[in-house]
Amino acid sequence: MGCAAKKSDNTGISETESPISLSASGLPLFDMANKVLFEPRYLRAVRHAVKPAELAQFLAHPHDRQKRRIFLNAERLPHYYRVFRVSQSTKNNYKYGGTTMLTEKDNYLKTLRGEVPEWVTLITIEPPKEGDHPPSVMFGPPAVGQHHVPGGGRDIWGVNYIPTASTGNALIPDNSSFILPIDKLAEWHDIIKAPDLSGINWEKEVNEQIKKSGVDRKHTAVALTMHFGYFQLLMSFMGFEDGLLAFYEEPEIVHELLEYLSEFYMGIARKVIDIYKPDMLSLADDTAAWRAPFISKEMYLEFILPHHEKYIKLGLDRGLFIGMHNCGKCEDLVDTFVEVGINTWDPAQTCNDIKSIKAKYGNKLTIAGAWDARGRLLEPNVTEEELRQSVRDTIDAYAPDGGFCWMGRYLSAVGDTETARKNDIICDEVIKYGRAFYR
Repeated sequence: MGCAAKKSDNTGISETESPISLSASGLPLFDMANKVLFEPRYLRAVRHAVKPAELAQFLAHPHDRQKRRIFLNAERLPHYYRVFRVSQSTKNNYKYGGTTMLTEKDNYLKTLRGEVPEWVTLITIEPPKEGDHPPSVMFGPPAVGQHHVPGGGRDIWGVNYIPTASTGNALIPDNSSFILPIDKLAEWHDIIKAPDLSGINWEKEVNEQIKKSGVDRKHTAVALTMHFGYFQLLMSFMGFEDGLLAFYEEPEIVHELLEYLSEFYMGIARKVIDIYKPDMLSLADDTAAWRAPFISKEMYLEFILPHHEKYIKLGLDRGLFIGMHNCGKCEDLVDTFVEVGINTWDPAQTCNDIKSIKAKYGNKLTIAGAWDARGRLLEPNVTEEELRQSVRDTIDAYAPDGGFCWMGRYLSAVGDTETARKNDIICDEVIKYGRAFYR
C-alpha cells in the first residue's frame, strides 16, 4: 500500500491518493510503505471521514496488534489532506515493529531517565546521513576545537594533530614534537597560553554552527562538549612518559596547569551553554588502557575529578543529563561517576566487569557499549550470522529493563571495505533486533 504522490505545492509537501493507516496513539497517520506521515493537525478532519464503528473499534483496543491500525481510503479524505516525508529512523521504527511516533531523541532520553525505552537506541560516531535524525549529536564551540577535523593541524594550544590511516584517519598528537617536555614543565606559563577569544560573538557562532549542521532539535538530542579531557590534554602536551612522570615528580605544577585549563574551558562553557540549550553535557577523559588504568583512582580523585565536577555542576544546575566517555579498564571509577551525577557511560568496553556494573546500577546508569569484538569476531572468515548473533547476545545480556544503548563497531583503516561491510551488518542487526526487543 504505497503512497503515490499526486502533486506538490511550493512547500514540497505532496498530496496522497492511496490508503493510509492510523497509529495506535491516535495521533499520526502513517502509510504502510513507510514513506510518508500525515500531519496530526488534520486528524479532526480525518476522524469525520472515518466510519464511527471503525474508530470506536480502534480506540477500544489501542494495544491490540491485530487492531492497532485502521485503514482509510483516500477518497474519504478532504482534498487538502497533505503529507510530509519521514526520516529513515522513523521508517525503521515502523518497519521493525514500532507503533508510535516517539522520536529517536525521545526514546534516547527515555533511556537516560531510567525508563524502559521502546527500542534499543543505536549510537554511531559517523555523521548523520542527509534527511535522517540520529538520537544524539555532539557540539562544541568551533573556536575551541576548530582543528580537530579530518586532516589535522595545530589546536589552540599549539599541539599538532596528525591523521592515522590505520584508524580511519583518527587524529593523534604528533609524537615527534610534544610542546611541553618534563624539563620545561616549570615554565609551562610561557608555553601553554590560552588564546584571546574576547572578540568572539558566541551567540552568532553557535547559532551558525547549529544551522549549518541541519540538526532538527525535535528529533535529535544535543550534547555539549568542550574538549577531550584534562588527562588527555596533559598527555597531548607532554606525551605519556613525561606526562605520567609529572603526576609523581611535580604534582603541584600539574595542579596549577590543570586549574588553568579548567578555568579557560569553564569560562567558555558558561558563555555558550544557554545558547546551545543542550539536552546533555558530555565529558571525555580516557584515563585507562585495555589492561589497566593509566593512573590510580586516588590520582583521578585528586587531579581530575575536581575539574570534571565543575562542568557536571553546570549541567546538573540546569537539569541536564551527564555523559562520560572513558575507554579502557576504568571500572574502579564507575561508582564515582554515578555519585557525581553521570547518567551514561561509553564505550563501556568489555575489559570491565559490565555484568556486575549492570547488576549494581540497573538503569540508573545507561551503559552505551559492552559489545565484545575480540576472538572469533576478529577472524577474517567470521560469518554474517556470527556477527548478527553477537549483536543479539549483547542486547539480550544488557538491554533488559532499559539502561542500555548500542555503541559498537569495528575501527578500520582507510579504504577497508570488508570492515565497512561488517559494520553495516552489525548496524542492520541492531536495528532489526533492537527495534523489536521491548515489544
